Formats: sequence, C-alpha cells, structure tokens
Amino acid sequence: MAKVNIEELIEYLRVAGAEEKDIPTWVMTAYYESNFDSVAQNEDTDALGIFQINADRFYDGDEPDNTLKSWFGGNELTLKEFETELEDPQYNTSFAIHYYNVIKEDIEQDGTSQFPDVAANGNDPFAQWEGYLLYVKPYLEDGELPKGRGENAAAQQEDMIGGINSYVKAFYGAGLDSQEEELVIPKPEVKAPSPQTESKTVTIYNQYNQPEQVSENVAEELVNNTYYTYEPKETNPLKEGGALINKFPDTNRKLSEFDDRLQDKVYGAVDEVKEKASNLFGPARNFYALLKDLTSVGPSEAEAPGKDR
Repeated sequence: MAKVNIEELIEYLRVAGAEEKDIPTWVMTAYYESNFDSVAQNEDTDALGIFQINADRFYDGDEPDNTLKSWFGGNELTLKEFETELEDPQYNTSFAIHYYNVIKEDIEQDGTSQFPDVAANGNDPFAQWEGYLLYVKPYLEDGELPKGRGENAAAQQEDMIGGINSYVKAFYGAGLDSQEEELVIPKPEVKAPSPQTESKTVTIYNQYNQPEQVSENVAEELVNNTYYTYEPKETNPLKEGGALINKFPDTNRKLSEFDDRLQDKVYGAVDEVKEKASNLFGPARNFYALLKDLTSVGPSEAEAPGKDR
C-alpha cells in the first residue's frame, strides 16, 4: 500500500489540469475509489490506482482506442506497460483528468454522452466513476450522508466521516473558501416531518453525553448516521461497559476480588483487636479482686475496671 495525502493529491490534480472548483469532488471520489492508495487494484475488474482506471477497457486486443491514442500522442504503450504507469499517482491522476475531458468534449459535440452511466445521470462526466455515483453525487446534490463502508457500525461511521472530511479538507486545502464566487460545503439535509403527521419527541445523547430533545424521525436519522445515541453513553471507565472494562474484560472481577480480600483483612483485624482486648481485660479484673481479698489495700469495688461510675 502506498497512500498519498490530500495535500499531495491536490497538487497532482493541479498538475493534471483539473479545474480548481472540481478539486474537492475529485479528492472525495478518490477516497471512495481507492482510499488514496496509489497501487490499489480491484479484484473483480483489475482497475488500478488512485482513480481506479480499468486499463483493458481502452484496448481492442492490442490496439489502443481513441481516448488512449490521444493520451499517448504517438508514443503508444502496451496494456502491461500502461498498467505499470497507472501505479504512479501523478500519471493515474493525469489520465483520469484526460479521460474526464474526453467525456466532456463528447457531450459538447453530440449533446449527450456515449457512456451509459454518464448519459443516465444528466451527462455528468464524473458519473463514469462508481465511487462518485454511489457516494459523492448523493452528498453533493442532495445533502445525503454517504453510506459508510465497513463490517460494523463503528467502522461504517468512521468511513462516512472520512469521506466527508476528505471533501472538506480539499475544499479548504485548495483555498476555495477564499474565492469570490460563493461555494458552499454540502450539509446533510434533515427533512421536516409532514404537516399531516404528528412527530413524537424523543431524547437522544450527543458526543458529550448531553441529552437533546428532537422529533422522532430526526432522531432516527441522526442515530443511524452520526455519533448520536438513544441511550446515555458510559462515562465511568470502571463501570460495566466503560472504556477500561471493555479493554480489560476481567477488570470487574479483579476489582471485586480485591474488595472482598480487603474487607476480609479489615474485619479480621477488628476481630483480632477485640479478642486481644478481651483477653487483657479479664486478668485485670481478676487481679483487682485477688488484691482486695488478700489486703485491705486496693481500689474500691466502684473503682474496679469495668464498673460504671
């Protein structure tokens, strides 16, 4: 794995001639295409690199198609040579921009695209990339939170946040926030309840474990797609479900055993003190009684130890 960071990818895109306004879209697309891995390879399609270029689609046998011929400029490569070049992040990025421009020119000439996915999505040239269609386009056009990829809820949430962060970081990294033209970072839209339907209010808890009252349908959207939860988050690391208990599952048992041993020692020590005091007290009383019997000297009965005064 040879990952590139967002700052490097922004520079690759600029060298390739990408339009500044499209840089965040390209970066977010790369996140979902390859996770920024310059040597990523799709096991099903053999697509390669940052923008997952499927090299063999540009060849008819050993003959490059027109897109490749215009790219090679007379210095043609074999399929194997082309695949090797695509592992270079700058080369891969530059070809992606070239391919995008070919699609745009085709649309401008004919009014529509010869590529089915592009034509089916309003002649959007980015639609040729699956990662864009599945994750980026819904986020940019409808404010829909990207669906997280992963085996569990935590992994899916981390992936969703990573995708959105890639766009935001590229937006500011490319300096688009300082341009005169107003460019807005998409925000997920939370639909208001229908006027005909009463929406019940429920309590959910934010990342700081603070309760918030929101409508039921809004709560479902937030809990499913963000860090909000229906139940209070565990804040005591030593309680059941707490951070330390989760990390060290036998912590509760060990704490309980320690508490039991401590109580046994304390109670045992108290009992021992009582017993020794009792053993000392008995002979003292016997001594005073014997002294009184033997002599007339000695404390009066009222002064003997153990008597109330």
